[in-house]
Amino acid sequence: LEVKSYDVFISYRREGGENLAGRIRERLVERGFRVFLDVETLRSGDFNSELFEIIESTPNFVLVCTPHALDRCIYENDWVRREIGHALKSNVKVIPVIARGFEFPAKLPDDIDRVRYKSGPEQPPGYYDAFIERLCQFIESSKSSKRRIYIILAVLIIVLITTAIMVLNTFSQDKESSKLP
Repeated sequence: LEVKSYDVFISYRREGGENLAGRIRERLVERGFRVFLDVETLRSGDFNSELFEIIESTPNFVLVCTPHALDRCIYENDWVRREIGHALKSNVKVIPVIARGFEFPAKLPDDIDRVRYKSGPEQPPGYYDAFIERLCQFIESSKSSKRRIYIILAVLIIVLITTAIMVLNTFSQDKESSKLP
């Protein structure tokens, strides 16, 4: 099973969050991000394992927090809870998007409670473009640190290859000079 590569995974409660999740997806796609949204992307196959693999391989987990979106997370089999829990275990960047009227429940299960301490943008009334811009800043910060890691790895590989070539050249020159009378 090949898992597609995404920049952003959007998690949301269908009741109350579907519209906002769809709008966020559209705006992020317009800006060039590869976005996973279950109704748009996941068509067939083993839903559970494919969904968890996508969460693990996607650097940004955007949690759409609309009013009462986390209330049902008290149940172990709740899908939003399972997605949040898997994202937190997978050490991906969890970005809660706080919609108008949302409040964290007084008590969340231990496996997802730390989501309340994650940073993310609030969706103020009337400032949707600014909100999307702020969300992109949260996403870009993880993209740039990933890019930085790739650059460091590329430089290290170049240094190792250059060193290996120099050692081999020195070795072959020493071998050639030892053949001379």
